Amino acid sequence: MSLLWVSRLIWFALFGAITLFGLIEARLTIIFVLSSLVLGAALIALSWIDSEKQRLPNVVTYPLIAAGLLQAALFDLVSIQSSVIGAIIGYGVFWFIGEFYMKLRGRDGLGLGDAKLLAAAGAWTGAMTLPLVIFIGSVLTIPFALFDRAEAFSKKIASFGPWLGIGLWFVWIVAYGVGGLPLHLTL
Repeated sequence: MSLLWVSRLIWFALFGAITLFGLIEARLTIIFVLSSLVLGAALIALSWIDSEKQRLPNVVTYPLIAAGLLQAALFDLVSIQSSVIGAIIGYGVFWFIGEFYMKLRGRDGLGLGDAKLLAAAGAWTGAMTLPLVIFIGSVLTIPFALFDRAEAFSKKIASFGPWLGIGLWFVWIVAYGVGGLPLHLTL
């Protein structure tokens, strides 16, 4: 079995475990369930595409950002101010890191698709959650990056998007479904 399929199996196991936890523990409202269906479907699609093609397409990331801002404006699970600031900071931080790396190394190290996915994370969960989303995504990416590099001394770059998506899904379910993280502070 290839590393790609192993990573996909682990991704779906984590996604399923977080979802199951949310179903058992969450304060399920129709708004939260419908919002979660939109977010979950987009994250599954983005994970599959990024692991296959190492791209996070705009046709999915832009509507995901808009949906996050819309759910904040309409349903107030996240304040609209925190949602807008989160989207701006999410994109800006990864854009800056990508530009800095490009100037330092002369090649891409972090794609703008990752920046748009982090902008979506900020739109869905607010600015205060971004460090946790990045931390979870980074910790989960590291083993696959090491295995990818070790496999025949490959120059292949590990996909960050699927694991960033797991970080977003975890924060969404735990902070806003279960209410177990004090991360939904407003700015």
